[in-house]
Amino acid sequence: MPAIDTSNPLDSTGATAGPDLKPPEPGAPTPPPPNPEQPKAADDSATTAMKRLEHRMDQAFGAAYFQGQLGSCQHPPLSSGPVQSNIGYADPNGSGSLAPTKTGGTGAPPASGPACTESADVKTALTDRPQGDPAKDDFAAAQKAIEQGDYSKARDVLNDLLQKGPHGIASNEDLPDDDKKLAETMKDQLGFLSNMQKAGVKNPCYPPTEPELVDYFKKLKDRPDDARKAFENYTQSFDVHPVNVKGNNFDISYSHEIHSVGDVNITTNVPRGWSDVAGGSRTVSSKDYPQYVAKQMNDCKGYAYKAQELLGAAGFKVEHFVDASPSKFGDGHMMLMLSHAGEKKLTLTSNDRVFTGNDPTALAKQGFAYAAGGSDNVTGKEHYFTGSTGVAAEIQQGLFQDNPKRGKFDELPR
Repeated sequence: MPAIDTSNPLDSTGATAGPDLKPPEPGAPTPPPPNPEQPKAADDSATTAMKRLEHRMDQAFGAAYFQGQLGSCQHPPLSSGPVQSNIGYADPNGSGSLAPTKTGGTGAPPASGPACTESADVKTALTDRPQGDPAKDDFAAAQKAIEQGDYSKARDVLNDLLQKGPHGIASNEDLPDDDKKLAETMKDQLGFLSNMQKAGVKNPCYPPTEPELVDYFKKLKDRPDDARKAFENYTQSFDVHPVNVKGNNFDISYSHEIHSVGDVNITTNVPRGWSDVAGGSRTVSSKDYPQYVAKQMNDCKGYAYKAQELLGAAGFKVEHFVDASPSKFGDGHMMLMLSHAGEKKLTLTSNDRVFTGNDPTALAKQGFAYAAGGSDNVTGKEHYFTGSTGVAAEIQQGLFQDNPKRGKFDELPR
């Protein structure tokens, strides 16, 4: 959600101008407005923001989320206060630890031999099993197959564990819940990596790197249906929204920039590079969340960025970034609308799902309903602001928030 300040740039919490922010005292020096050609990074004091956030948590929002009424990447309403993020917990007992970063040098796959070094968290999850774990040998067998670069075999091992039981033998004894969660997530991840290998990507890392993914999606350039399915499989296997991880803000701070449009300063927050959306400090630890092993936290803007990069490699052309606002529970949701030369229909990504259709507005509503938790949460009052980039779409939303009667905005027909 872009932040608006009609008097002076945002403070470090990202608060909008309003009753909690006082204008400068008469006679006080006024800082020069930012140059729109050179957007500046907004200060981001995490400690201050968190204190204000905890003070202003919207209980109705939290209740709505736990009742399953709120989907991914919704922002709290402006009326809840100047803080622009909120917290929801997926597991009140989890600690939300972060995973170690990838080991093994640069992470580039070797020219030949076994698969690229897997993330330390993946290896630990498979080999450091609790005493008496009935699936210990199965996880060890999967790890051995990964080390040999055979993702298909590793997937089959975990599939047999889930379908039959430890050692591939039918048993009436249920697997521990954490074993099930770990095996199910890794089975899907290994299935995706196996598909990459079958397509001709040599020795992809676990998780795969940007060059490997781009290489894979380029191989799907003339197969848009397969590319759409691959994007869903990838994001559902290797991404998770931060609202599901305890202790994390509802949205992610990517790269705050202040843009001056006339007399309005608008703060945008979108990814600027692959390092913003993959790997690094937002990888979730399997210690607390076995179902999120090797997964990266991203909100709607991160998913849209990945769609631009990967589906773009598969021959899709960006038509619009679409910023839906306002919503029943929040204030913004970013999506990406694309076209493909071999098709008449449009493609829309909304978080980890892909939708197709001929009518742009109907398609945007479908994607927004998915993120909002169902069509019942779509009021019909939403605007679908558009831009050639995520920044441009957020600026349109910001101008509307500043003054809905300003005039014409870049948006889909309502």
